[in-house]
Amino acid sequence: RGYAYLRNLPAGSARRQLKVGVLRAEAGRRVRAVPVRSVSAPEATVNSGQELHGYDHAGFEMVLDPGRLPATGGGGGGGWLVGLVVVARGAV
Repeated sequence: RGYAYLRNLPAGSARRQLKVGVLRAEAGRRVRAVPVRSVSAPEATVNSGQELHGYDHAGFEMVLDPGRLPATGGGGGGGWLVGLVVVARGAV
């Protein structure tokens, strides 16, 4: 759970932006999509350090079950990198 926004582009509505969660093994190249749910995050606006744009709709939530993730291979364990892509008004 967290928030992400494109600086200087207001997050006025969850419908005006696309959020895609991504997951990749540290040692791998394959990227997997992760379902993302938009949530309210008024703290995003408060923590942005400015008053011109509202980021209240920049919140997101992803649920990952480590037990259901495939083994990363190589026998050395390894971890997973989790990210989020935000697209709004033609900017990524």
